[in-house]
Amino acid sequence: MGCTEIATIGLASSLAFNAALDNFGEDLGSIRKIRAKDFMSIKNIFLTLDPYIFKNAVDVGIPKTDGGRGIKLAAILGMFGDSKRILQIFDSVSKERLKMARDLEKSLDIQIKIKREKSDIYAEVRIKMEKDVWGRAIIQNAHDKIVLVESNKRCFLKGRVSRKKDTEEHKKAFKDLTIDDLIDFVADLPGEIKTVVRNGVYLVKNLSKEGLKRPLGIGVGYNLRKSGGEKTSMKTRTASAIDARMFGSPNPSIAVAGSGNQGITATMPIYAYADETKMNEDLLVRSTALSYLVTIYATCHSSYLSAVCGLGSKAGIGSSAGLAYYMSGGDGRVVKIAIQNFIASIPGMICDGGKYSCSIKGAITSDSVYQSVMLALNSTDLPYASGILGKNAEESIRNLGEIFKAVKPLNERILKIIASKQE
Repeated sequence: MGCTEIATIGLASSLAFNAALDNFGEDLGSIRKIRAKDFMSIKNIFLTLDPYIFKNAVDVGIPKTDGGRGIKLAAILGMFGDSKRILQIFDSVSKERLKMARDLEKSLDIQIKIKREKSDIYAEVRIKMEKDVWGRAIIQNAHDKIVLVESNKRCFLKGRVSRKKDTEEHKKAFKDLTIDDLIDFVADLPGEIKTVVRNGVYLVKNLSKEGLKRPLGIGVGYNLRKSGGEKTSMKTRTASAIDARMFGSPNPSIAVAGSGNQGITATMPIYAYADETKMNEDLLVRSTALSYLVTIYATCHSSYLSAVCGLGSKAGIGSSAGLAYYMSGGDGRVVKIAIQNFIASIPGMICDGGKYSCSIKGAITSDSVYQSVMLALNSTDLPYASGILGKNAEESIRNLGEIFKAVKPLNERILKIIASKQE
């Protein structure tokens, strides 16, 4: 629910606060309702975040706040939430709690430190109370991977700080596959996978409907909706879903390769095209599953977070593959040409944080997805000499991954600009 990074901060805050209050039962569930006087005893809150968590959370909307944004409010609201809800931590926000949180935001000493040496996902919240009481929680390597919960009295949880070996083994297994392997897999999807994909389509549809009812955030999808046709529908419905999510919609999104916006972009162009034409539901599910798998495949060759926008690269590649599969009736040759065409187009958009204008990037990506597939359907296959393209789709994805690694210094420049606005 909401931007993944903002939910991670809310979750860490909830864990740290309950640890300070010694308020845990089994499985880190709170055992009593938190009282107003508990909040009044807070002296300060310290947050230590990796650059990507900071960048993607600093100006993004928070669910159920009607436009509330940012890290400090998210940390306070997280304390009201049930940590067992994990990344749906903000589902318990009420008008009364929001009012109290806004009052606390004005009065509390909240400090944020960017830990630049942390390249992995890292969020640490330390809450100091009266009488030297404190609680601390750390989430690391995945948005919901809790590795430490402790207080001045006891340690509630201490997990493995690093999952790098597990992660690298998983990534290597995925990287050793081919696009044909993924196409073969979706030809006969297991029932449980179909359920996951259908749920993803359902969630993204709801977000898009919300963003088309009124102009949320900057209302990109709402304002682009006026002209018709499947291409416009793909663009407006993708953008409107991102509008709603970045504004802080209480409707959740499916996350693909660690990102809800990637989940939207890997889903909606395919669904919107199918909905504007004669929909084949079975083909839609298989096409969307392929989109998710190719998005994950591209992520395994690059990184979860980067200075490069994941919509205009990983999710766009996946969506191009999925839409090509749908429009061609499952022709693998068209799928691979569409991937090549997309990689030759817009990958290279910078990621300057989670914010309202992410929906513009979603609209641009959707346009490029449609263009890439239409060219592929007409057998427009770009030559190997074209820029960063490889001899095949797999090699092109690997080449793009090398660029992801090379642009790490760019993220520091982006971060410096964004952080200067908070001073």
